[in-house]
Amino acid sequence: MTVINELKKINEIIRHPCNIKLEIPYVVDNYSDVLKEWKNYRLNSQLPAIAGDENLKNIFDFHKITTDHIILYWSMNQPTCLLMCKIDNKYINMTAPMLLDTATYSFVATYT
Repeated sequence: MTVINELKKINEIIRHPCNIKLEIPYVVDNYSDVLKEWKNYRLNSQLPAIAGDENLKNIFDFHKITTDHIILYWSMNQPTCLLMCKIDNKYINMTAPMLLDTATYSFVATYT
């Protein structure tokens, strides 16, 4: 699948209403921290920095198993949000502007 087709699919999925939205207590200065935790979990099934958080484990399990979805993470006070996409079993990560002016807490939302 070409990059254009993957981006079209991401655009289509993100236009659907979110399936789940969870408030989470994690605030990061850089989304690369999240991607490091994801990589560690994907390879080792371990969450050392945030051990014991069942919601985060479930989100990462969802990301490993489910195909064609987006996990949107916004960390409080960031101008952008992280989109962790899985399209045709390919992981694609990108940031996008945060468009909700009323959000006051970090959250994760899933889209399928």
